[in-house]
Amino acid sequence: MSVALMILRHAKSSWKDINVNDHERPLSNRGYKNAVAMSNYLKQQSIKPNLIICSTAKRAKLTLKPIINIWPEIIIKYEECLYFGPEEEIISLIKSLEPGKIPLIIGHNPSLENLINLFAIPEELNKVSFKGLKYKFPTGSLVCLEFNSNKWNHIEKYSAIITTFTQPRELKD
Repeated sequence: MSVALMILRHAKSSWKDINVNDHERPLSNRGYKNAVAMSNYLKQQSIKPNLIICSTAKRAKLTLKPIINIWPEIIIKYEECLYFGPEEEIISLIKSLEPGKIPLIIGHNPSLENLINLFAIPEELNKVSFKGLKYKFPTGSLVCLEFNSNKWNHIEKYSAIITTFTQPRELKD
């Protein structure tokens, strides 16, 4: 048995009001449409977390909203460290998860991109279907990592395979 980690970068944010504090920046219209499309994709693919760990930033919470509309029963935790916190803190958070948890993490770059590069087997990032992920994790995109471990506290660097890399531009409106 293995553990699986889903990582979702917040959808495209709005820059209409340049005076808005970064933490309070909302989604753009396109970002909200992409968040809805990604939540529908999760449902269609039967990719269902049983725990969502989300950044405290407004754009991450708004990316989460369509997922909550589909699955209101999922446990949600908000973590400040997902808002540009150090990767070590995010890794500790993941390693502290209870057995049986299937987490979806919603956060920001560069932390999420660094996390993917840290956990994924390097050869995975060179596969044609994942090409570019090593250098760019686009807004609103989803990556699923599967570890060859059945306990979160046993996961290691460079030990996960990538089972999913989906970008909003690949989804139908």
